[in-house]
Amino acid sequence: MMDEVKEGKATFLDIYAKISLKLLGPIIAYTSQQELNLLEAQLRKARIELGAKKYLSSAIFSAILFCILVFFLLHTFTFHPASIFEAYSMLLRNFIISSVFSILLLGVSYLYPYSVSDIREANIDSNLVFSMNYIVAMLKAGASLEEALIKMSDAREFGEFRHEARKFAMHVQKGDMPPAAAIRTVSDECPSNKLQNILYTLSIGLSEGESPKKFLEREMETYLQDHKQQEEEKISRIH
Repeated sequence: MMDEVKEGKATFLDIYAKISLKLLGPIIAYTSQQELNLLEAQLRKARIELGAKKYLSSAIFSAILFCILVFFLLHTFTFHPASIFEAYSMLLRNFIISSVFSILLLGVSYLYPYSVSDIREANIDSNLVFSMNYIVAMLKAGASLEEALIKMSDAREFGEFRHEARKFAMHVQKGDMPPAAAIRTVSDECPSNKLQNILYTLSIGLSEGESPKKFLEREMETYLQDHKQQEEEKISRIH
């Protein structure tokens, strides 16, 4: 699980998340498991190495600290009231302002994984044809699918696609699952629906003994035809 810390690699963010979860665990317990699962999926797609409970507790704890900070600054740099009524009014106003800012921060923190996931999806889709062409070329040159994806995992020119290839390479090199299962795992965590469908179908094909070269050539041809049709439809709507 993502909530587990890799031994010897604890970061400040992970320590902060642990403290937040320790303090706010009872509150997080009221969150439904379905909502946590959805957030967990988005965190994986956004490549944020925190579990849903840790991320959510960190966001709430940060919002609370931010609320206290804003309240303190407002109280410090505003005028001193001349009466008790003005003092209570000022405290209420400062509390409302700081609460609004903290709620906004909490909202931004919650939506952040979804935004990053969308950005990654757009990047993968824009490099999809280039990436598939490279894999097919490597397969035609005699390389295996594993070798092609492992080589792609360190190539910056493939953009976010290389991170999906890196996940596959990690599983294969660790030897914890066969290639078809590794591709299926990457598919489940992929932010791009297009690449997700391709990987999912590829994992089934590999399990049934299908050639990855023939499969990717067929998928690339289908994708290019669909892309050409979509572009023609866009042009026709403009005219």
